[in-house]
Amino acid sequence: MPSTATVTCKIGPGNTLTTKLFSNVTSYHLDAPNEVLTLAYNDSMGQHIVDLDVSAGTTWTLTVSGNNYTLTVT
Repeated sequence: MPSTATVTCKIGPGNTLTTKLFSNVTSYHLDAPNEVLTLAYNDSMGQHIVDLDVSAGTTWTLTVSGNNYTLTVT
């Protein structure tokens, strides 16, 4: 079942996401040694994959409600 991810982090040099909500997340992968979170999500345009720099993330919260997972990184 698709879930949501709310993320505040760097997405590249000089670019920062501020409380970006990704809906219909189908999977996520944390590459801990490289501090990169990869999200796969769907929207009306199809499936997307985004890599997020989570090196400055100090708080990770994973909330489970029924079959829905909400991942928050700030």
